This record gives sequence, structure tokens and C-alpha cells, in this order.
Amino acid sequence: MTIPRDLAFEVSEFRARLAAVRTGMAERRLDALLVFSPGSINYLSGLDDNSLSDTTALLVPLDRDPVLILFWFEAGRAENTCWLDDVRLYRAPNDPNPGDGAVAALVGAVRSLGLGAARVGVETGPGGLSPAEHQELLAGLAGAHVEDSWPVVEVVRRTKSPAEIAYMRRAAAITDAAIEAGTRALAVGTLDTEVGAVILETLHRLGSETSCLGPIVAAGWRSGAPHSSFARQAIRPGDTVFLEVTAQVRRYTAPLMRTGILGEPTADQRRAADAGAAAVATVIETARPGVRAGDVARAAGEVIGPVLPGLVFHGNFGYPVGLGYPPTWSERLGFQLRPDNDQPLEAGMTLHLPVSLRRFGEWGICQSHTILVTETAAEPLTRAQARLQVVPA
Repeated sequence: MTIPRDLAFEVSEFRARLAAVRTGMAERRLDALLVFSPGSINYLSGLDDNSLSDTTALLVPLDRDPVLILFWFEAGRAENTCWLDDVRLYRAPNDPNPGDGAVAALVGAVRSLGLGAARVGVETGPGGLSPAEHQELLAGLAGAHVEDSWPVVEVVRRTKSPAEIAYMRRAAAITDAAIEAGTRALAVGTLDTEVGAVILETLHRLGSETSCLGPIVAAGWRSGAPHSSFARQAIRPGDTVFLEVTAQVRRYTAPLMRTGILGEPTADQRRAADAGAAAVATVIETARPGVRAGDVARAAGEVIGPVLPGLVFHGNFGYPVGLGYPPTWSERLGFQLRPDNDQPLEAGMTLHLPVSLRRFGEWGICQSHTILVTETAAEPLTRAQARLQVVPA
């Protein structure tokens, strides 16, 4: 049976993305890019592949369609999801049918296009080559000028197209339903893993793919220790239970954070919950195209400032989301809602607003939304109300 081709977008969309990236390349006087991060490869080629242990690269010249360089074992994923015709497969030196390996394939692709003495931008961030592979690449391209490509692709990826946003809306609707189901499952004596099972069942029953992260269910002291999750523990009276979830549709995500408490909250918990919800609302009210990210962050910071003494907060009021690959749904695109970021917001940006306030090792109250910056406002894609859910104990 022939593997069917099932592209997430029309080829015209991929070509529009390439055109925008090539504008940035021309400004930097780059003749080609070597892209390694799974999100950027997906963005430009369509490749949707769950294998993250083998080197995959996309060679993007200025004047012809890109070349995908892929470990031979993943050829089926390229045939299914990639729009490109030029896919070059490599084998490892220790393969039963050995080859020269990934870097040799990259160097060979660059030279075959007459770019051996060109100006080549190389992605060096997360998902890229190891230091040893990078040195091997530099040796193989000794006649070329090689420089870090950041942020030629990343700037383009910050704003989402209508087709991308449509996937995120579908993911957001499933995320909302999963959060609501997880909240309904909260009860004294229920295992945190059982709550996680309810969330997972809801996600997949409603059509989510396997998520790049989570779900996260952190009860009691774990809700006060960042990046904890379920651990076969029974929920107790007085516990705060932090839920963080995203559905995933064609790799596109829409994360959401909510917190329940088993019994009446203390005055400190109530103040933290009210301030956190107000901070999320403040970001939504102030985020507009042209407004500086730092101004939005400072406005939200003023809201939570009075409750921060004695609490843990990471200082980040928003980060880009869209394409999700393990181990995170955060898109590392060089833009966050932090006081030190004076870059302006743009229409089409999609951001997760993670307002998490914790008494370290005791409790945590975490609330968020995923938003879309429209031409005039900020629209929540997730709909579940940002509030502390009080569950009778």
C-alpha cells in the first residue's frame, strides 16, 4: 500500500512562509539556511515526525525548494506529511547497511547545490547539532562563511496564519473540556493519577493527538513545587490541585492552567487566586498590536505585586505557543511578556499566559489562558474561566 500524503496546509501556505524567511535571509545576506529544530522544520516542510533522537535537517537555499535530510528509517513520515520533492536519506556508520552519517549528508547536500563557498546560516539553538557534530559541519564547510541564523525563522514563526489559528481553536476547545473534566474528578481520596486518567481520556476521546507535554496534575505540596506532577498520591482535605493541560491538533497546542482546592481556601490563598486571575485579565485587556511586551508585563506585575512577598513567581506573563514538540509546548522564538522585553506585540501572535503563584512546598494557585493577538485586541482561545475552583471536602 502506498503511504498517503496528508499535508496539514496547502503548499501555497508553505511557500508563503518560505518567502517571508527568505526576506530575512536576504537582509542578512545569507545564501542558505540549515534548520534543525523540529518546530521550524515542520513549519517550513510539513514534516511531522515523532523521532527526535536522530538528526533531521532542512537546507533552505534562496533560489530553489528546500532539501530535507532525514534518517532513512523515517522516510515514511516524510512521504506522509512533507510537501517537498527533494528528500535525501542517510544511514549511520554503524547501520547494518552503513552510510556516512548525518553531517556528511548535510555537507553533501550543501555542496551539491553549489553552496560550498556560500554564506550559510546554521541554527544553533535547542534541537540542533551536538557540539561535536557542529565542529564536523564547520570542517566540512571550511570554504563557506557559517554563522548563527537566529532569528531569521523564529521571527516569521511568531505570527500565525488563519489556518494555524484554526488548528489552535480546535485544540483550545478540547483543552477546555479536558480541564473541566479534570476539575469534576477532584475529590478527597481520589488519586492524582486517576485525575490524570480522566483528563487523558477526555483529550483523546475528543480528538487530541498525543500531547507534547502533560497532562500535569500536582496535588498538595507538589502544587507548590514547580514542574511536579502526579505521583500515585491520594488527594487530601485542604489540598490545592494544579492542572495544566493542552490538546494537540496537527501539532498545534493551546495550553491552560487551572487550580482546584479541596475545602475552603485560606485568606492568603484567596488573595493569591484573585490576584492571579486579575493579572491574567490585565494581560488580556492590555495586549494589543504595537504595545510593548514590557508594558503589558509591568501592568500585570502591578496587579500581583502586593501578594508576591512569600510566594514564588517566575516573572514571565506570556510566551509563544503553537507547534508543540516534546518536552514542551513553549515555542522558543525570542519573545516573552517580561518587563525587560521592549519588542511590540503583533497581530497573529499566540501566547500562553502562565500566572502561577506558589507558597513553596505548600500550595500553588496557577491560572492562565492561551490568547490570540488580533488586529485590535487580545482574544482568549481557551474559554474556561480563570478562577480558583472550590471543591467540597
